[in-house]
Amino acid sequence: MIYTALSSAAMFGATPDQILSAASKAGLQGVEWSTDGYLNVGDLEQANLLMLKTLRAGLSIASYATLFRAAYHDISGFTMALATARALQAPLMRIWSAPKTKSDRKDRSNFLETAKLLGDQAAKVGITICLGLAAGTVLDSCERATRLFHALDHPFVKLSWEPLPALGFDKAMRMFTGMNGQVGLMLAPFSSPLSQLRLLSEIEEDWISYIDAFDEQGGSPDMTRYVLFRAADVAGQERLASDVGMIKHYSRQLRMYRRRRIF
Repeated sequence: MIYTALSSAAMFGATPDQILSAASKAGLQGVEWSTDGYLNVGDLEQANLLMLKTLRAGLSIASYATLFRAAYHDISGFTMALATARALQAPLMRIWSAPKTKSDRKDRSNFLETAKLLGDQAAKVGITICLGLAAGTVLDSCERATRLFHALDHPFVKLSWEPLPALGFDKAMRMFTGMNGQVGLMLAPFSSPLSQLRLLSEIEEDWISYIDAFDEQGGSPDMTRYVLFRAADVAGQERLASDVGMIKHYSRQLRMYRRRRIF
């Protein structure tokens, strides 16, 4: 089942209660708590507090976002971040890859070796780690991510995927299809009037296809999969609610079409 979630990083400066209120009003089903002023790595007491606040607000914990870089930061930092995610009861933890060097062979070797090590560690506590695409890193393109993740093929190491506007729908869809079973989290563009990105409703047909492919990838069809919104503001709440409503509507429609169980 496709669920929607709001990252706390989207409302930097807001209180946890304000974030939870905004998520509820927009119709989101979950929240991602990040290290951006909300949950420092190692603060297990705060992790437990945020977990309880989120559940009491009728929302789920979608993930824990950190600035840890695989094959760059010391492994002890990952161990502590993982303990924090566990205290938060997050099923996913977002991290990043190391900066790219001049040696593609070395980057590939280091990434595969480290990602397997981290994935094995995360598997012991049932948390999936999701690495994001970012310029200047080992995962600086969808093409490179496709090659590396297929070589890795670890059940607890996935990609945080987003349909980058520069790709265009056809290319983005081909890449997503090529990553079947390797995507752990889908990132949604924001519809702020100040943003260059459009409302999801303006590219509705594209997102119907993305949601369909996300729901159909490997694993149980009843497995929770999150579409994460990473930006929001007070003025954009109605626009955010519109985007969230569209995703929820088509998620239900697709499952009804396949005669699946709807939660």
